[in-house]
Amino acid sequence: TAGVLHWCSGSSHIWNGETELQGLRGQRVYIMVADSGDVPRVCDVLTGRLWLAGYGRIVLSKSGAKLPRHLFDEAMSQPARLDFCGGAVCKQPLEQRRGVPSILSDGEFLDTRTAFPDLTSVEAARVESLIQAAKDAAEPEAVAIREVWMAARRDALTTQLVTAGVSVADAHERASQAARSAVGGVLL
Repeated sequence: TAGVLHWCSGSSHIWNGETELQGLRGQRVYIMVADSGDVPRVCDVLTGRLWLAGYGRIVLSKSGAKLPRHLFDEAMSQPARLDFCGGAVCKQPLEQRRGVPSILSDGEFLDTRTAFPDLTSVEAARVESLIQAAKDAAEPEAVAIREVWMAARRDALTTQLVTAGVSVADAHERASQAARSAVGGVLL
């Protein structure tokens, strides 16, 4: 019964004449809610429900970090996040042809507390278990990615330190420590 609007992302459907250079990049679904202050909780509940339904996965970052992901961008639940929905600025001969937003439902404002009840303690524990199992399964690949990332980071930082006048041995040790710390979530 909620009002719902759909539109493709601002980077979608870039054309050069009759050739589409960039197709659909992402989509936005706007649900009209009665209490926008409840959106972070709703996103947490929806995230949990998606994991329970089998739509969760782990994505590995360039540094080998194991990032839980699913069908929507959780960052958009943060009130300070801007929605860059205005579209792309194109210069000739490029143009954007993404159409206009579609009203999927012209309903009322949604009572999110009723529509998205909190997970039970059993469900929340199951979600944590699913996420941990997915992270555990991704660990071998994460280790390999992490090693490559740390080596590249160490080598680049060693070069910078040597250029700044630090001895090669000291530079290598400091760079190695900095790379290990960064992977551990600590920046020196």
